[in-house]
Amino acid sequence: MTEIKKNTEVKLKSFLGTLTSEKKIFDDENYWKLIGQKGKVVDDVEINDGRVLVLFENNLDDFKVINHNPIKNSLWIKKTDLEIEMKKFSISELENWMSENGIKNTYTPGNRYETDEGLGLEIIGGLFVCYHFERGERNDIKYFKNEEEATEFLYEYLKPKINN
Repeated sequence: MTEIKKNTEVKLKSFLGTLTSEKKIFDDENYWKLIGQKGKVVDDVEINDGRVLVLFENNLDDFKVINHNPIKNSLWIKKTDLEIEMKKFSISELENWMSENGIKNTYTPGNRYETDEGLGLEIIGGLFVCYHFERGERNDIKYFKNEEEATEFLYEYLKPKINN
């Protein structure tokens, strides 16, 4: 599983470990209204039982909740209340992302895509097959039923290579 750290895109899946408040609260303290909202971790130094600072995409004033943190539209959220927001790509979008990030890739006849890192994707009869190849040897890694799952896998596999 990918670790939640600075610049990780996340989605709020719960607040204080629950989907609703367990006691009566004022409306401006009802942070459970934010469940499902997306943001990015802007400070991963954990405070108060594993909280990280999340900058939300949407204006928190629209939810009428108290927002008194150092950055407008940010809240200290427990890591356990967050889930990582995965990027979704089509094959052509993944190819563009790879090119923008210096990962060489080629399309070969037969619905096959390969990178210089030895990773490939082939579409065989509607099945998406991710594989690794080296010195002429091919080893299938994983099979997917749809393009979105296959490209998400490839993205997660390749992302650490550009962040290092």
